[in-house]
Amino acid sequence: MQMMATQLDRPINWLFHRDDPIIFSLSSPFDWLLLHPLLYPASPAHGTTRDTFIATQLDIAVTADEVLGYVNGLIFLLPDSEPNVADLLQRTKDAHVQGKVEGLSMSPEAYRHLSQAMWGHIGEQGDIERFLLRLRYVSRQANFPRMTAGFDYQQLTQTELEGSVNQSTDKNATVADAFPEITQGPSDPNIYISFGADRTATAVTAQHVLAAATMVDQDMQPADSILLDSINAWEHRDYRTALLYAAIASETMAATEIDRAHDTILRQGDPMNALRAISFKRPRGETVVKDPVFEDLRAKDSFAQLLHVLPLYVMRRSLLVDNETLYQNALKLYNTRNAIAHRGTLAGESAKAFAVLDKDSALDAIEIAIQLFAWFRGRRDFTSPRPREQRTRFRLSKDV
Repeated sequence: MQMMATQLDRPINWLFHRDDPIIFSLSSPFDWLLLHPLLYPASPAHGTTRDTFIATQLDIAVTADEVLGYVNGLIFLLPDSEPNVADLLQRTKDAHVQGKVEGLSMSPEAYRHLSQAMWGHIGEQGDIERFLLRLRYVSRQANFPRMTAGFDYQQLTQTELEGSVNQSTDKNATVADAFPEITQGPSDPNIYISFGADRTATAVTAQHVLAAATMVDQDMQPADSILLDSINAWEHRDYRTALLYAAIASETMAATEIDRAHDTILRQGDPMNALRAISFKRPRGETVVKDPVFEDLRAKDSFAQLLHVLPLYVMRRSLLVDNETLYQNALKLYNTRNAIAHRGTLAGESAKAFAVLDKDSALDAIEIAIQLFAWFRGRRDFTSPRPREQRTRFRLSKDV
């Protein structure tokens, strides 16, 4: 078995549970195993070439069975059927590739050669990077690593397999033995540890890993990724980008949800005769279903149509009727985006747009978008980055 350790360009916020599995089978995009981060300090990747290459930092005990922490890399276990990295390096004559493994520099051409062989790049993104995008998508953690910053590998010996990594082959095993000691804090309710509530709301969990391991790229909705980019921009104080992305995500999501709902009715039938669809046969006998009313409404470039007339026609509900305040706020967000995109400034804008572009208005834009997503989908998929306090009285033992 081979071990691949990848360092990330930024840490992952992770919520560990006592019942998490020791390993995760990754059926997509590759047939590898992901070792649980709580086992990283005991894995052969530590204490060999780089003592601090991969680290798991635990900092907050949320409950008696849950701990928040950060992970700056991931460790994968590759079956021996995968191309052996050591053999690959032995075959290549590129001195730059050899230098990379020794911690030296590598030319871009040599890196692409090595990464294609190891990770099977598709386009500009490797399989590991694509897995990171999926994990970001399902966890809704906006400030998420996008790429690997380095790698290390080993061909594991039988002794190492019989050690700490050997238990990872038991797919029913949990991390309970590696879980840190947690104690109950003082009974005084005024003594507690506080932290941002968004940390637990968007932290990666075992369920997220399992979901990301089986999903495909088509499962990821562009609007959701754009809204995550908006939140990430706000967290990095890029308020113009945050507002623009929030508006783009809102329009993209609304159009997508309406189109999907319309296609579903046409495909499954319209027992209530809500649509004005017609069917006719083409010269070759093919039956075609058209909805000229819908096509005419969709052809009009109007954000207000996406919020009122179109959902009323297709979904039998209107945002203007259900929530006029949100409807007006959404139009205000859209008008603000147009002002920035077309004139580059909000100066001289009427009350139909935001008066200023700052931290608070960008946050308002994100929360408007989150509410729009929830109205169209009937569920809340995103957490506002607005600071909220969460408290715990549990404590990690001092030796963690």
